[in-house]
Amino acid sequence: MISTLVRNRRFIALGALHTLRARYAGSMMGIVWNVAVPLVQIVVFALVFGLLMKWRMKPMPGVDDRFGFTVFLCSALLAWNGFAETLSRSTASIMGNRNVLKKIRTREEIFVAQEAMAGALSTMITFSLFLLFCVGIAGMKPSWSWLEIIPLIVLFHAFAFGMGLGLGVLNVFFRDVAPLLGVTLMTWMWLTPVIYDISMIAHEHPIAGTLMMLNPAYYFTQGFREAIYGAPVLDAAGAVIGIRRGAALWCWEGAIGFSSAAIIGGWAIAARLRTSVRDVL
Repeated sequence: MISTLVRNRRFIALGALHTLRARYAGSMMGIVWNVAVPLVQIVVFALVFGLLMKWRMKPMPGVDDRFGFTVFLCSALLAWNGFAETLSRSTASIMGNRNVLKKIRTREEIFVAQEAMAGALSTMITFSLFLLFCVGIAGMKPSWSWLEIIPLIVLFHAFAFGMGLGLGVLNVFFRDVAPLLGVTLMTWMWLTPVIYDISMIAHEHPIAGTLMMLNPAYYFTQGFREAIYGAPVLDAAGAVIGIRRGAALWCWEGAIGFSSAAIIGGWAIAARLRTSVRDVL
């Protein structure tokens, strides 16, 4: 599979760029919507949670208290949104390109890879705007840890690619896979500490906090959050005395491990069912 992706890397890259342009084809603003949509989303979060509802997190050094929750929320939610959209599009990509697969002898993973790359590029654009918000409005100083966002995006979308490849092949045989995935993603998001802090659960329900370690998405979202928002350093009384920015080692281990497992699993499903896919398409 890797040799197929490398051999077709130019076709995949061009297809990813075409996918980004085609998402808003026919609209007056066209490709500009790829920037406008996440920008509006960030502004709405800042206005609603920071200025209107005035939700507050524990004071974090270097973060404007008014926008602390917005930074906390967006650092994980934007990553999750990019992953969820990529997984949904990847799952539907094989059926979406069924006419091409019937006529041309090519591998299914190429079209899944195009969606994964397009999703990664879109998420990078979103985080670029978000980091401008962090510096220009939230009062944060740029940190070297922000560079970790790039490999985290790559790993999160590699995870989506592996899952999307397996689910996309299964979706050819069982058409309920795609709609079921939408319900699963909605439930999965609430089972992942995207909107809330895991300490809120771990303190009251230690077992639930331990089970969270079995959630693959947790390693990714927590890695994004620690790279951008940071992890508080507490004193003996529980007061925040400093901040540590940068994804913890266990986040990287989980992200790399689950991404690799997803790719291997997706490849195994595709290899097992490949001969039957075109007959069903």
